[in-house]
Parts: sequence; structure tokens; C-alpha cells
Amino acid sequence: MIVEGSQDISANPQQVWDFVTDPGNVAKCLPDVQSSQVVDSTTLRAKMKFGIDFAKGTFDGVFRFNPVIPQKNLIIDGEAKGLGSSVKVAIELNLEGTEKNTTLRWKVDVLISGLLKPAITEGNLKSLADHLAGEMFECISSKITAPQQG
Repeated sequence: MIVEGSQDISANPQQVWDFVTDPGNVAKCLPDVQSSQVVDSTTLRAKMKFGIDFAKGTFDGVFRFNPVIPQKNLIIDGEAKGLGSSVKVAIELNLEGTEKNTTLRWKVDVLISGLLKPAITEGNLKSLADHLAGEMFECISSKITAPQQG
């Protein structure tokens, strides 16, 4: 199941790239994260809540950051397990911009297997994925554009 969108960010592409390729930065914007650990410069482990209504629980996930075209295209592959289920996610980010503004185009592909799959309809999954992705990319935008505290 794929959801897509874009986020306009008042920062140049290099600033956006530096933020989204840092697992520690992205961890701060993952929705419903309970804990996270940067394993290395391209790998993040996170414990997060996922699901809908009664079919919600804690999942342990690993996310790998794979730059495809530096300063332009990044793939984040992840898999989280919990509740007798697996959630695989592939997030593709594409950056286009000018000296002062960047459009971050995103595409998120989510695949659920296991016990949770029959409990979440396609419509509910799309709604949840849209909401979580929107929340994540809005957070990324606000963190990049927030005034630096010194």
C-alpha cells in the first residue's frame, strides 16, 4: 500500500539532506516512538507503537538509510515486529530546491503481514499511513526550520 505527498521546507536542499540522512534526527520525528538507538551512520533501531484501535501494540524496528543520489534521493528501508506481525516500510525521499527552499517529495510503501493484517482494512491502513507520514514530514520541516539554540 503506497501513500505519497510532499512537504515544502524553508531551507536549502543541503540542509534538508543533512537532516534526513541522519538517523538520530529522523528518530526525533518518527510518530509514537518510545525509544530509539542510532546503531551507526545508516542504521536506526526504534521501539514504537503501531496499529489501530484494539489492534495496537509495541513494535521493535530497524531502519536503514540508503542514499541513492547524494543530495537528491534517499531510501529508508525498515521492518518492525510485534503482536505476532511484521510491518515492512520503504520510504523514498526526493529533494528539489533552490538556495532557500526545498520541496521534499515522499512516497511510503507499507506492507503488513501476520496476525495484524486481517485486523486492519486497506482503507484504515491508508488513513493511518497518510496520518503518520504527514506527522513525520511536518516534524522534519519544523525541526529543520526551527531557530538554532545556542
